[in-house]
Amino acid sequence: MNMKNLFKNFGVFFLGFLILAAVFSIFGTDTEKIERVGTATFINQINNEEVGEIVVEGTKMEITLRNGEKEIVKKEGQESFSELMRNFGISQEKITKIKINIKEEEGMSYWMAVILPFLFPFLLIGAFIFFMLKGVQGANSKAMMFGQSGA
Repeated sequence: MNMKNLFKNFGVFFLGFLILAAVFSIFGTDTEKIERVGTATFINQINNEEVGEIVVEGTKMEITLRNGEKEIVKKEGQESFSELMRNFGISQEKITKIKINIKEEEGMSYWMAVILPFLFPFLLIGAFIFFMLKGVQGANSKAMMFGQSGA
């Protein structure tokens, strides 16, 4: 009976990890593969007037080139887009030729990224404590029956 409960507990943990892996895979993958480029390549593309649109979302910049290709560039979190352009000496005339959209991070993916790293360890510890208390509860009731006979 005790071994049966052990297998049941392992099964519950395994199922929990599978569900968690599925959640991470859903929120962690992009539907289309977009090429990642470095900042130097991005600055060269602006200087050559190849960039048509820039969407800035947190530390990620999604670039749409004039030929329709899409690329992703990462920037520092503290640095704004205008500071980045100023630091690399991009002229104002070249920036005005580009459509720029600044988006705030929002929605389910934002909250999952903020809450999940803190929530996951608490859930894991809580599940561990729950199963430990459940195991101790059964042992405690058997320990108090040592003087009673079945006859």
